[in-house]
Amino acid sequence: MRSLLFAMFCFTLSFSHAQNKMPVQKNTIKANPILQKNQFFTSEQPDRLLTKGIRLGFSKPYYSTSVDFSVNSPGLVVQNTEDPGVDYSNGLKLGYAQLPVKAIGYIADFDFLEVSIGDKSANLVRLAGNVAFAFTPQFNVHAGFNRTDLVSKGASKWDAGTGTQIGVGYQFTRQMGFEFNYTVMNLSQETPFEFMGINDELSIDLRLRGYDLNFVATF
Repeated sequence: MRSLLFAMFCFTLSFSHAQNKMPVQKNTIKANPILQKNQFFTSEQPDRLLTKGIRLGFSKPYYSTSVDFSVNSPGLVVQNTEDPGVDYSNGLKLGYAQLPVKAIGYIADFDFLEVSIGDKSANLVRLAGNVAFAFTPQFNVHAGFNRTDLVSKGASKWDAGTGTQIGVGYQFTRQMGFEFNYTVMNLSQETPFEFMGINDELSIDLRLRGYDLNFVATF
């Protein structure tokens, strides 16, 4: 009899202990999916920044040129325009960009360009600043001004000029992108001019304009 009572007492104690544990386990099971759901939601929060950082790139320009000559003095007016054409051009790019999605950003670039016109090759440096707007994480548009100077032999004869550019960009990833720009660059110089005893200054305005294909990596 005592053995039977002792067995029933142990069974009752074990059952009560198991019942006390069940709510804890049940609550734990319910809490885990909530925690996992919150972690999943947090990790999927959209990042509104398209790209930001230092830019390194390669440029392939396709330019045409025009050269305007003019002399305007009493008794003598000379004006002429030539289009010598560009045989080839290449460039390297260093800059910085900050492009948030659906907000105003900017792109700043320093370009080193090699341009061949006829049998002559010239080296140009260009500083460009752009205001940009990214519609999606992939597409952006930008426009701004540039300042171009000639740094090759004979550069002291030319004055730096201000130009413009406008373009679109496409980001394959945050680190790799492609740009297509239309660019206008200007240079000018004043040189002594003499004609039939008349001494004056000959103004020469050089304009390069065309398309830039840029492949850019951002770090």
